[in-house]
Amino acid sequence: MLSRCIRLLLTVVCLWTGCQSSEDETADAIESRSIVQKSTDLAREWEKQWLAGVEAFEKSDYGTAEKCFQKALDIARRLPPNDPQFRLTTSLNNLGRVYSEQKRFAEAERLYREALAILEQKRQSDPDIEHNLAMTFLAQSRIDEAEQSFLRALKLYTKEPKASQQMGRCLFALGQIKLRKGDFEAAERHLNLAIKSFEHSHPHHLELLPVLAAYAECLKRLDRGAEAEKALKRMATIREKTRQH
Repeated sequence: MLSRCIRLLLTVVCLWTGCQSSEDETADAIESRSIVQKSTDLAREWEKQWLAGVEAFEKSDYGTAEKCFQKALDIARRLPPNDPQFRLTTSLNNLGRVYSEQKRFAEAERLYREALAILEQKRQSDPDIEHNLAMTFLAQSRIDEAEQSFLRALKLYTKEPKASQQMGRCLFALGQIKLRKGDFEAAERHLNLAIKSFEHSHPHHLELLPVLAAYAECLKRLDRGAEAEKALKRMATIREKTRQH
């Protein structure tokens, strides 16, 4: 009789434990689904604000772009830290670009630095953000910092197969820095490479004009007048081809 009572009691305990475990699992599942749904909703709202910001930025409507990218950034900060889409660093970079266009360089610098620090923690990198940071240094006449940042961006771009135009921009900036420092031989090397990089992607692109102008100036400083004249003639050819199209 006693053994029967004990078996009955054990059965009741087991049944109660099983029910409790099932309830716990159900609660965990509901919570998990809720977290996933919340993240999905946030991601959709982020994309909505981001797209609106991009559209406004392309129209040079920087006031609207700032509001949209700020909202996107606020949303991105609420997403899981392991977000595979890098929405947080994208938002920081986008808002930084708006600030740069508005000449709010110190604010832009802060955002670019935060984005790069996040990427570094994840052992990732982004040459575009590094380039944007370098441009803020240049705008603030912090020449040495700009030079180092452009060099880091250039190193990252060399690892990308279709980044010749971006490499050209970095090399052009480095050439200008060397010109300002009076290091004309180094400037010539950077500017020559910049021309080759632009030619690789767009041989008659208008973006080549200021590079060729700087290159011609550099060659004159090096007493290489004949080569400088060739660079100036090349500029005239590009302008003519642009008019024809």
